[in-house]
Amino acid sequence: MQAANAQAANTAMKTEYDAGQETALNHALFGKLGLTAISVCSAPRAGKTTILEHTLPLLRNEFRIAVLESDLQPRLDAERIRKAGVPVWQIVTGIDRRPDARMVAEALRQFPIGGVEVLVIERVIDPDEPAVSDWGEDLRVVVCRPSPGGHAAAGMPKLPEGVDAVIINSMDCRPGEHYEDRLAAVIRSAKPELAVFRACACTEDELAPWIGWLRQKIRGFRRAEAGAASMARGAA
Repeated sequence: MQAANAQAANTAMKTEYDAGQETALNHALFGKLGLTAISVCSAPRAGKTTILEHTLPLLRNEFRIAVLESDLQPRLDAERIRKAGVPVWQIVTGIDRRPDARMVAEALRQFPIGGVEVLVIERVIDPDEPAVSDWGEDLRVVVCRPSPGGHAAAGMPKLPEGVDAVIINSMDCRPGEHYEDRLAAVIRSAKPELAVFRACACTEDELAPWIGWLRQKIRGFRRAEAGAASMARGAA
């Protein structure tokens, strides 16, 4: 049944993408395939793959998770994610094209997504852009590194729009510098609605607030999807 749904969704998607509705169509496709989609974004070398390496083992026994790599070096990142114990697929674009929303749906046509509940999309972003583009995901999370003095973030849009959470990766900071505290204060002052988390040693205890927040969000999306599916069956 899920394979049939995927085929039907892909056929409709191929026709409608020409109308430039990538975001809405991706979101609809995720829903039809029963996927909760979460993007983890950063500029190159900000640490998003490292964050995922430590996050996925803490969730993989609770949710059926797969990762879609759309970074500039997807093969290297994919090998690291594979060692974390989850299926991983790659969008390979070459050096002359950056991944975009359309490529996500194109990739899903090629991979065995049956049974997957949570799709994590690893994305590279331009730190000079003021917003993170919407690919139709349920959540977008940005990973950034504090710069010396904590006044600006390396690898994060200056004022991130369209983002649900920020993870401050301070693994490269010297002990006692507390740049992450200053950066967290800057982010909360500019965007008080954002959830802000820190990662230094990436221990299970340190990551507990981030994991707890993410688990709650995923459960909420899964309940909403189950409720919508139940209503659709009742209407039929």
